[in-house]
Amino acid sequence: MKNYFFLSALAVLATSCATQDGTLSESEVEAFVIKHITSQVGFENAIEPYKSGLSSESVYFHPNMDEPANANLDNVSPEWFYEDSITVDVLELNVNGPVASAMGIIHFHNFSFSNDRYFHGTVVKHGDGFRWHRWFHVDGGMLAKNGFEVTSEVEGAEDLCYSMLYHTAQGDVDKASAISDSLLEMDPSMAMAGYGNMWKAWFMGDGDEWNRLAAQGVAQADDEDPAIAYLLKSLSTEFGDRLQNAQMAHSLAPDSPITQINLAWVLMSSDAMDEAKIVLDQATKRWSAIGGTFNLLGYWYMDKNDMEKALDCFNMYVRLAPDVANAYDSRGDYYVKMGDTAAAKENFLKAIELSSIVKSSQEKLDKLEEES
Repeated sequence: MKNYFFLSALAVLATSCATQDGTLSESEVEAFVIKHITSQVGFENAIEPYKSGLSSESVYFHPNMDEPANANLDNVSPEWFYEDSITVDVLELNVNGPVASAMGIIHFHNFSFSNDRYFHGTVVKHGDGFRWHRWFHVDGGMLAKNGFEVTSEVEGAEDLCYSMLYHTAQGDVDKASAISDSLLEMDPSMAMAGYGNMWKAWFMGDGDEWNRLAAQGVAQADDEDPAIAYLLKSLSTEFGDRLQNAQMAHSLAPDSPITQINLAWVLMSSDAMDEAKIVLDQATKRWSAIGGTFNLLGYWYMDKNDMEKALDCFNMYVRLAPDVANAYDSRGDYYVKMGDTAAAKENFLKAIELSSIVKSSQEKLDKLEEES
């Protein structure tokens, strides 16, 4: 489903008309709504259909925005339109002269996954067809927003920290660690400032640096959200039971992708695979455009030898994070288990091309070269 951190997509080519008295035709408006929404697939191919149903007067809003905004047709990315297919249930459509009101549910389909978006919009005449005049939506996963809160007295540090956390959830260690470096300069007192560098240490196999940064964060977390303290404590056995700390962080911030991914990871490390699956199923619905949840779910399915479903997860990760080395490293692991050496090498090579931090890709590639 479209990443709600960014501008959401709306439109499609319309080819209908109003009645002679100016009243819109209900059947033609419904056809526009369905075609408009279902056309938002195919990456680059979706851009023109998207633009054709909008104008600079179109206004959109969703719960992650502070206020409504006009559509910016100069800022349209093919990455918004990554779904395999989209279906729509128009639940209610009312025509009031030259304006129609449409409400319904959008179903997004990717591989074997699906997610929902609830929408309401108004449609008006536009040239020989229609366009959206106003649009509002709520993704199914956005109905609750109980996350943890990072705080800083340094201007810009909080927003930068949330950006770092997003990249860690995507497994993008290069961007996360670069932002972490900046945060440690801007406000070294932030408990989460070193979090991106912790994952750099993880991917480089530097356990001492991992533990040092975890201890540094815990020591600084007293004045911040308690969910942050428990999250950091769950990353090292030096602070008690890792699983108990991860569960506490999750209970205090149950809708944070960081606490969800972390809890699932710790559960899998503790061989609590059934419990991890429950968390991951919730996380993939709550954060359907974040790759880290699908990454862990892919390993879960590999552990269960459900290789078809595992490939769906790793393919979804690559689709959501095409520039992230870890996505290809993980899919390479899948192909190693499947015995497809050529595909495994191709994925490890792509990971090496994208990052020098993910050391495991080179090690895995070297091993395959030695065995072949």
